[in-house]
Amino acid sequence: MKFLGRILGAFLLVLSAVGIVCCAAGVIGIPIGRPLVAQRIERIDARLDTAMQRVASATRDVQRALRKARADVDRVDKESVGLGSDPVKDRRTAGILRKLIDREVGPNINDLGGRLATVSDAAVVAASLLRSFQEFPLGPASGIDPDKLKQASEQVWQLSAALQKLQTTIGEGDKTANERDVAAAAKGIDLALQRCQATVDDWESHLEAAREALAYFEGHVSRWLTVATIAGTVLCAWVGLGQISLFAHAWNWFRST
Repeated sequence: MKFLGRILGAFLLVLSAVGIVCCAAGVIGIPIGRPLVAQRIERIDARLDTAMQRVASATRDVQRALRKARADVDRVDKESVGLGSDPVKDRRTAGILRKLIDREVGPNINDLGGRLATVSDAAVVAASLLRSFQEFPLGPASGIDPDKLKQASEQVWQLSAALQKLQTTIGEGDKTANERDVAAAAKGIDLALQRCQATVDDWESHLEAAREALAYFEGHVSRWLTVATIAGTVLCAWVGLGQISLFAHAWNWFRST
């Protein structure tokens, strides 16, 4: 019986000694580790701030491209008024519309597709960096979903198809369409642009929410780190005292047996 008691006492001695060492390491390591964690957060924050600025700038460019494209389509609709009533006037109007599409509408729609691709790439980087913040307690949740922009990128193909339909409707050479057909084709482009606009607006609201969450985290991270450091140090010290008490009792038990 005494032999079993000595074995149990020895086991408790080893267990409490390990606990004391771990708690001492926590008391010393937590304050030392705080600056390292703060530096890591600052590095991620600096990279994320650059990425967010890039996304915001690219999104503003997309919004401008959308407004310009819609204005051009509206101009096409207005220029087509009266088309189909006078053959001489129709040829002149059709020539104006072809130039407008070739020089304004087409290039702007192609430019819009490129800018959407740029925003999507920047969003992937920003979302990845935001996920890095989620490793920290109380870190901001990533509200940026790059997949949402893929929908807008797919809609660019619909825009290209609608643009091709408009070009076919207007015709080439002496072949011209009437006002109703051109207006319907222009309406198809405008509807596709509206869907693109809705997708980008929804994305922009999520981007703004992510920026607000990040700003809140940045404003409170220093205080949270301080509180966590104090709480962790106190907890390790309190548990360490318990381990010292356990070690003393185990030592007395080991000697008495």
